Amino acid sequence: MFSEIITLADQIGAIEKVKKWLLDHPDKAAEKLAESLDELYNMFKALDDEIVSYSSLSFESPDSIYQGRHVLIGMEGGRSMILMNEARGHCYKITNIKKNYLNGWFNRVFEHNPNGRAEIEKIFEDLKQTDAAIIKAINVVSFWLTNEAKKTLNLLDRGDKDGAGMKVRQARLDVSHDRTKLTEAMSHLRAMQADFIAISKTD
Repeated sequence: MFSEIITLADQIGAIEKVKKWLLDHPDKAAEKLAESLDELYNMFKALDDEIVSYSSLSFESPDSIYQGRHVLIGMEGGRSMILMNEARGHCYKITNIKKNYLNGWFNRVFEHNPNGRAEIEKIFEDLKQTDAAIIKAINVVSFWLTNEAKKTLNLLDRGDKDGAGMKVRQARLDVSHDRTKLTEAMSHLRAMQADFIAISKTD
């Protein structure tokens, strides 16, 4: 449903291609690479959190209806766009980390492997463009959430809590594949982050 999310998730797999080379050559700079991966993770998490906020709504009790309305009214007014945009701009930080801390390490690791050096350069060049992709994904997901929230809120305000519940459940099914890709990417990011933190503890 969200091709933009799939594209973002697939970019993470590219880092796996050179991870072994880097893990075989420990360096303190690995801590900075872990930091850049954390920036990516935060961007992915911002998208996922808002999808989960909507997909987990239920209207089985007066309390859940009250809480659900609060979430829906926020989403209807564009709250999701504000929250997700807070995660933007991280790719500029990633670029600075690479320039100031990682290039020397990469040059040493790939001293006798120019193809590997070119590959990791391309990966980071792609990551530099990820901010634009994140903006696009934020816009698409926010537009979807705003429309879904409006429709669900209209059903709820007409007293059709069963219809509102069905709307949310169908939305969850509609985005299930995309969320799976998103959470898999988040899991890979956390795992790689842990690996790079581990090899940064070197003298």
